[in-house]
Amino acid sequence: MRLRATTARFACRSLMVAIVLLAAGPAPASAEMSRETSISAGSFFAAAAVCEQHDQITKGQVEPMLKQIDQHLSRNNRRWISEGYQRGKTYAAIYVPETKSWTPSTADDTECQRIQAVLDEYKAILTPPAAKEPARK
Repeated sequence: MRLRATTARFACRSLMVAIVLLAAGPAPASAEMSRETSISAGSFFAAAAVCEQHDQITKGQVEPMLKQIDQHLSRNNRRWISEGYQRGKTYAAIYVPETKSWTPSTADDTECQRIQAVLDEYKAILTPPAAKEPARK
């Protein structure tokens, strides 16, 4: 269990850095996500989609988030995220760039809670500041 938690933490850290870069707006090509980070992101979203399918997390989060992120991606990043998503779904695994390996994704309560926490962090980063403020009367 400790290994899985560490693996998830590695994957989440890489993805968080990538999302922060993307949310910052147009960036030079050097800020583009690496192939490994993109594949990891795709596999993470595949795991999140499985959690949604098993009613472990709220449904309807993954697709809108992928669409929102997609507008910031290069053609290569789109292709690699799609590749990671497909492999993640097919093999029920998450790619961890730091270890250059795939780790099984179980979609159990504990894993899905970690995935939801990361999705919540992504939402906080991707939501424009004006949308976070309550409406004024």
